Amino acid sequence: MEWIGTQFTGVHYYEHPTRKHNGRPDRNYYIQYRSINSVRKHECIGWASRGNNGQKASLQRSEIVSNCKMGTPPFSLKEKRDIAESEKQEKIDAIAAADERDSEMNITFGNLADDFLLWATNNKKSFKDDIGRYNNHIKKPLGDLPARSITAKHIDDLKTEMKIANLSDKTIHHTIGLIRAIYNKAAYWKTYTGQMPELKFDKFDNKRVEFLSFEEAAELLDKLKKVNDGTMYHQAVISLHAGLRFGEIAKLTWADVNFENRILTILDPKGIHTRTVHMTDSIHALLLELKSDESRMNDLCFPDQYGNRQKHVSNTFYRITNELFNKDVNDRRQKICFHSLRHTFCSWLAIQGVSLYEIQKLAGHSEIKMTARYAHLIPELQKKAIQSLEDSFKIEVKNIQKRRFSVVR
Repeated sequence: MEWIGTQFTGVHYYEHPTRKHNGRPDRNYYIQYRSINSVRKHECIGWASRGNNGQKASLQRSEIVSNCKMGTPPFSLKEKRDIAESEKQEKIDAIAAADERDSEMNITFGNLADDFLLWATNNKKSFKDDIGRYNNHIKKPLGDLPARSITAKHIDDLKTEMKIANLSDKTIHHTIGLIRAIYNKAAYWKTYTGQMPELKFDKFDNKRVEFLSFEEAAELLDKLKKVNDGTMYHQAVISLHAGLRFGEIAKLTWADVNFENRILTILDPKGIHTRTVHMTDSIHALLLELKSDESRMNDLCFPDQYGNRQKHVSNTFYRITNELFNKDVNDRRQKICFHSLRHTFCSWLAIQGVSLYEIQKLAGHSEIKMTARYAHLIPELQKKAIQSLEDSFKIEVKNIQKRRFSVVR
C-alpha cells in the first residue's frame, strides 16, 4: 500500500488497485494527529466514491485537533461517530417511548378487559361469571374510557347505579373485585403501567340466617314428593341429611356411591379436596331405589332430561318454597332457597350439640370461620363457656382470700 500526501496538513490517502472513481483510481482518505494524551492517531475518513476528499478530511482533522487542545470531546473520529450513533439511538428510543405513551394513553379499560376475559376463559372455572359481570355492569359505564382516566368517582358512581338497580351487595362486591383483577392482571402482563383507581369494598353480611324447622322440612319434602319425577325430592333429602351443595349432588355418579359401606365420595368439592359423606338410612334407601330403576340408567345419579349434568335447581323448587316460606320476605338472607337445606343441616347439628369442628368436617367447610356462624345454636357450648367463666372467677377469689389470710397470720 502506497501512501500519497495531499496539500492539506495531516491528510493522505491510498488508491484502490482496481476500482475507479471519476476516471481515476478511487482514493481512501486518512488523517493523522496527536490525541489529547499526545498519542499519535491514524484514522480513516473514507473513500472518494463515498463523497470524501482532502478538504473534507482536513476540516474533520481540524475539528478533532481543536477539541484535543480545548479539552472538549469528541477527541477522535471514532468517539465522534459513537456520540452521533448514541444520539441517533436516543432519538429512536424517545420516539418509541412517545409512541408507547401515546398508545397507553389511548388504551381503554375495555381493551384491558378483553385481554383478561380471554385469559379467564381458558384458565378460570368461573369465567362465565366474569363475562356476565363485565357485560352487564362494567362495559357500558367504563369500557370505552381510557384506563388511565378512570377515578374513584367513576367507581363510586358505578356502585351507586347498581344500588339504585337493587342489585345485591354481593354482586356489587364481586363487580368491584373484577375491576381490580383486570387492572392487576394488566399490570402483571405489563400491558398497562398506569395507576389503578382507588377501589373501596363496602363491608356486607351476605350470610343466610334462615333455616327450616323439622316440621317445615317435612312439609317441603311432602310437597316436592308429589311433583316433578321425584328428582327434586331426592336431591332435597340428600342436602338435608348430608349437607351437600346442589352442585355436588348434580355431579354425583354411581361410581361415587358405595352402598356396602354407606359412603358418598364428593370429588373436587368447593374449597377443599375430595371428601367422603356417610349416607343416612333415608339417603341409602332412595339411592337404592333409583339404582334399581332401569329407566333412569345413567352414569349420573341425577341427570337432566337430556342425560347431562344439571346446571340449575329446578324452578319447581323455587315455586314451592316461595309458596311455603318466602311470601312478603324482602331480605334475601331470610329467603329459603336450595342452599338453605345445607344451612339447615348444619343448624340441626349445632342444635343437637355437635361441635363446630365436627360440623366443619361434615359440611366440608374449608375454614372454621365458615362454621362459626352456627356457634350460637350450640346450647351446651354456651353453657360450658359461661360456667367456665364463673368457675374461674370463684377459684381466683378463693386464692386471693387465702393469700390475704396468710399475710394477716
